[in-house]
Amino acid sequence: MNIGLPVFQQLVHLNLNLAVLVLFAWALLGRGRGPKTSLAVWYILVLRCALEPILYAESLTPALDFTQQGVLSLALGLGWDCDTVSLALGLGTDPVSAGTLAYLALGSDLCSALGLVALVVVSLSLANRLRQLGAMSGGDGPIVWSDTARTPHVRGWKTPTVVMPNYLCETLTSEEISAVLAHENAHVKGGDHHLFALLYLARAFCWVIWPLGIVLNGLEQSVERLRDQAAAREVGSKPLARALFKLAQRPHLQGSAGFTGSVVKERIRALRPGFARESILVAGLALTLLRTVIL
Repeated sequence: MNIGLPVFQQLVHLNLNLAVLVLFAWALLGRGRGPKTSLAVWYILVLRCALEPILYAESLTPALDFTQQGVLSLALGLGWDCDTVSLALGLGTDPVSAGTLAYLALGSDLCSALGLVALVVVSLSLANRLRQLGAMSGGDGPIVWSDTARTPHVRGWKTPTVVMPNYLCETLTSEEISAVLAHENAHVKGGDHHLFALLYLARAFCWVIWPLGIVLNGLEQSVERLRDQAAAREVGSKPLARALFKLAQRPHLQGSAGFTGSVVKERIRALRPGFARESILVAGLALTLLRTVIL
């Protein structure tokens, strides 16, 4: 059995559906939504992406019941009408999937080759990330100061260790360093070293499912905002905000996803008193997305 063709069809389907759902998630979240609601929305999309190949397996036959899975993507993503497309292709009035359209447009051989290339790329990327993750063991103590670390972070799967770059002593005050340390300790208490390891492995698939990278970034940034709040409750919001601002000015951190200008601005804004208070309305928006993408 040629596995390349169904793999390519499923990748087309996943990219189109997830891209539309990411846009819908942005519309629901808007500006200023609390991190708990943001986490719920991004977790739902991760779940949808994981379940999609199981729930909606592609077929090699042209006609498929695409009413549940594809009308949303085909209509909103491409602006086409399924029945019109089906009639134009001479397939009758039955809706067709995006993967089948790609199969008909590009041909079996090309789709199969592209599917096999995608499998090889993901397999190599996943194997490399597994190797690197296995090499990042915890340290000898709960806190390690390092000359090579670019950012404060938590490493280790079984025994988490907080890694603090030595340049923090030159850049931040003692109060700000305590705020950064409180943030990293909040990660340890929340078990985020396990979550971030899974996200690191999941990024191997972003080569072929590009909207997944947006979802994983949103998930990671929501966790960061939650831990910011936990650290602010412990040491106060002002020293943490000052530390975030100073770290964002360092040139080697400006390319990091957690320290770009817009992300740091949002993290500092979220530290304002009462900003991240979750409301019934916001929870209802997350429920709306859940009903849309799962049910």
